[in-house]
Amino acid sequence: PKWSHILVDEFQDISMARMDFLNSLVAQGKNPMLTVVGDDWQSIYRFSGGKLELTTRFEELIGSYSLTKLEKTFRYNNSIADTAGTFVMRNPEQYKKQVVTHTKVDSSQVYLLDNEGSLEDKVVQVINKIRKNDLTGSIAVLARYRYLLENVKKKVKSGGAIPDLKYWTFHGSKGLEADYCVLIGFFQGKSGFPNMNKEEAVVESLLPSLDTFPHSEERRLLYVALTRAKNKSYLIADPRATSEFIDELLSPKYKLHIASKTFEERYRRIFECGICSVGHYRLYSGKFGDYYQCSSGKVCRSNPRICDKCGSPSIDTLDASVCNNKACNYTKPICDRCGRPMKVKEGRFGKFLGCSGYGIKEDQCKSTRKYLPSLV
Repeated sequence: PKWSHILVDEFQDISMARMDFLNSLVAQGKNPMLTVVGDDWQSIYRFSGGKLELTTRFEELIGSYSLTKLEKTFRYNNSIADTAGTFVMRNPEQYKKQVVTHTKVDSSQVYLLDNEGSLEDKVVQVINKIRKNDLTGSIAVLARYRYLLENVKKKVKSGGAIPDLKYWTFHGSKGLEADYCVLIGFFQGKSGFPNMNKEEAVVESLLPSLDTFPHSEERRLLYVALTRAKNKSYLIADPRATSEFIDELLSPKYKLHIASKTFEERYRRIFECGICSVGHYRLYSGKFGDYYQCSSGKVCRSNPRICDKCGSPSIDTLDASVCNNKACNYTKPICDRCGRPMKVKEGRFGKFLGCSGYGIKEDQCKSTRKYLPSLV
């Protein structure tokens, strides 16, 4: 080949066979420049051979390179960017990116609703409300599985024509956009989301390796679905058989607009004070940063930490701080002498936990204890 430049788009979906082909073009050509463009957050085609590691471990698997991050979007607003980006970056295999948006809003534009009554009825209700406020905006209904979309289509047709509706699967929505998106199918089970169905052993052995973070590709799939909306994204979920993803998204750091009494009740329980059983924890800002404090004031002086994982109140016990959000339940080891966080350290006999106050000269704490990976 005589090409001086080779450009590959959608690189996050490349298979090993296609990468071998590219390597051959480079090796046999006249020292061409290889440029690839891809978004690891949108790697959702493992079933057709897509190998995420070729993007996230480019230098290790392919060679040295220069990296340019494209971190500004003109499609969606900062609310959708923050919620979707925070969710997908939980996976350490993903690149860390801080997406900046052209469109700015002051409140959450990601709404959580329940499917009480009927899922199909709730979808029609949401669509009618959107149409009442915006006569011309485009609307799309998205689901992990096509059968859910067919059920909604039948309901919409039986109730009279609603113009300009689009129906996309999460996979099929990639590269598309609408002003408003309604996401459905958030329940537990093999046909729920995340998909709990295990691949057959023979099929699994033929697919590229998968990073070990739980539901890693399904998480990226939700990121893709969430970011199809330009203005607002509506998530309709089952409150009785709640999806793992919805349980996680109820955490304070995702800043959802909860438009459901059922889910609002569940959200409020995260902030119930376990000391006085009357007040609720409220977030305040002080000169040393943000902190929670019980709303009952002088009656209860409880002021828990902020959970490192989900941002909920985290209650101190003797030697650990435990997140008040049952869906998170993150446990952080703390010093049983001074209450400071314990850090993992390396010694002559291996890892151990040491108090983070060890290096503070004016108030040093030398407390140590056995390292237990399950508690860190």
